[in-house]
Amino acid sequence: MKPKQSRSTLPVTAEKAPPGDWWFPILAVALFVVPILCLAGFGLVARLVDNGPPPHFRLLTQLSVFQTALDMYAADNGSYPDQIEGLNALAVQPAGKTAWHPYMETIPKDPWGRGYVYRIPDKTQPKIYDLRSAGPDGKVDTADDILAAHAVSPDP
Repeated sequence: MKPKQSRSTLPVTAEKAPPGDWWFPILAVALFVVPILCLAGFGLVARLVDNGPPPHFRLLTQLSVFQTALDMYAADNGSYPDQIEGLNALAVQPAGKTAWHPYMETIPKDPWGRGYVYRIPDKTQPKIYDLRSAGPDGKVDTADDILAAHAVSPDP
């Protein structure tokens, strides 16, 4: 009896790419994967980057600017703006104020998009003004109000 012949397998050889096609996988990665990773990275960075100073820092800066403008107004005009004139007197000349000049170009809103609260005389002391932001909750005279330092009104 004849011994069984085993099937011989032909040696398997990897098919070589033609000499000029080695760059195709690199190109595929460069054109598709890299931009996707970059966009994902930009999105992540955009979420992590701070969008300006914190609201309380901006608020304290604005309150300081208001105080300076109010003090300059009082020095020029002999008193702080009254309740009716309000903070607008810093940007728009009130009637009868001849020594007035623009102390601010515009009256900014607080970091939460609301106007500042200006009271003169202060509820408790007649020669002191009250300048505050209603804070994040938007309600005046609550615990989260941010109050500027009171300033003593000059004697006329």
